[in-house]
Amino acid sequence: MIKKRSFKAGEVLLQEKSLGENAFIIDHGRVEVTERVGDRDVHLAYLGSGDTCGEMSMVDDKPRSATVTALEDTKVSEMDHDGLYEALQTDPEVAIGLLRALFERLREANTRIQQLEAASAPSRSTEAKPEALPTVVIEARTAEAKTALPGGSCTIDRFPFRIGRVSHNPLVHNDLELSDSIPWQISRHHVAVIVQDSRVGIVDRGSHLGSKLDSTRIGGEHAPGPVFPEGAESTLVLGTNDSPYEFKLVIKRG
Repeated sequence: MIKKRSFKAGEVLLQEKSLGENAFIIDHGRVEVTERVGDRDVHLAYLGSGDTCGEMSMVDDKPRSATVTALEDTKVSEMDHDGLYEALQTDPEVAIGLLRALFERLREANTRIQQLEAASAPSRSTEAKPEALPTVVIEARTAEAKTALPGGSCTIDRFPFRIGRVSHNPLVHNDLELSDSIPWQISRHHVAVIVQDSRVGIVDRGSHLGSKLDSTRIGGEHAPGPVFPEGAESTLVLGTNDSPYEFKLVIKRG
């Protein structure tokens, strides 16, 4: 069974280490996901409309791995274990949304493992609060990039922001879908724009050919990142070095 719930800014939706069999699909609003490390709360992610939280505990019956707190007045659809089972049989759209979230969590976990194995992942710490988050504008720099990106540009103000190829696969989860054609340069799950320690970074999501941020290769045969631009403007190439899908990233603060 699915029921609607509302949370005021500052209210906790899910508490770390608590037990529960419910998950939330965010209908409207914004939440922050944090994990307690020592004596401080470490920021993990911001989630907004269409995102889910709590699905792992609903599936594996283990304690919550993080705390989820409303940053603003937030409305959600709540689903329990029995509701998930029912949705798998009667409501494919809801079920696919949860499965898509689970697969994305798995991709992110695999990326984290690769970072740790390569000893290249910077230590996690609290990120900037919502009002201090930067804005990133991605602009097409080539004719092919302009064709792939509707309107030629896109403004990013929520993170992580997932970018990949247009796909009819319902389990593909992207915030921005770019058109491509054979031979593919852009993977279905290609890169994500993240904010870590108040810095904007690019992390690979398991792309086949990888990407290049300025002069640094990530993904494919290289480490997944994250890679952090040095200045306010950078060049991002999706695919091989000679890929036609070249974009400019502009980081705006304040």
